[in-house]
Amino acid sequence: MCTVNIVQFEELIRSVKTEHGAGFSKKYREMPEGEFIKTATDEMEKWMFIKRDIEQNQIKIYPMVGKYPDSFEGGSADEQQMAGK
Repeated sequence: MCTVNIVQFEELIRSVKTEHGAGFSKKYREMPEGEFIKTATDEMEKWMFIKRDIEQNQIKIYPMVGKYPDSFEGGSADEQQMAGK
């Protein structure tokens, strides 16, 4: 488990969307940044991947949260082409 500042966590969510957004459904690709961060954070907490500690301004990330496999390319070939892959 690791603990990060909420601002750092939000930056992490932004970077995942930037790097892997081509693999997301259209709904999430086109979602405004703030809404996307809130939705992702709410769902991660719902599934117990994270726990928010508002008083400490921190997020605990549980070990079950992993990384994309090296082979992940995301989305269809057309979406990859649009994302510059």
